[in-house]
Amino acid sequence: MPLLLAIQCDDDVTEETYYIEGKWLLANAGGSELPPNTMYEFKDGLRYIYYCGDDETTNCDDAYWSALETSEAIPNPDTFSFEPNVLIIDGDMLFNIEFDCNGDVVNVIFPDSVWQWWRIGTSPTDCE
Repeated sequence: MPLLLAIQCDDDVTEETYYIEGKWLLANAGGSELPPNTMYEFKDGLRYIYYCGDDETTNCDDAYWSALETSEAIPNPDTFSFEPNVLIIDGDMLFNIEFDCNGDVVNVIFPDSVWQWWRIGTSPTDCE
């Protein structure tokens, strides 16, 4: 009886897998140095949206965003699904994304622009 020997050759290249779940702050348009005023939270198949109106009583810092609960999001969250590098909102809005900075920064790629989101506790300048 012949002996069949199978050899598997793997390159030493390891691709990281990142997940979209969690809280993401959106960079302000035009490179503004103002603190972010919008956060997306991806949790249990739903995308929640939060806003912050920075006034005398509210500071839109990491502590503010971290303390928010889903009951404080705007009503009617959207459904989402995620496959590597593709985010689908409500079954029809397709976003191509690339992770950066060990999965703490997401670049949302559009034909003519790129939006940047970062996890709470990370600053885009941490990754330059």
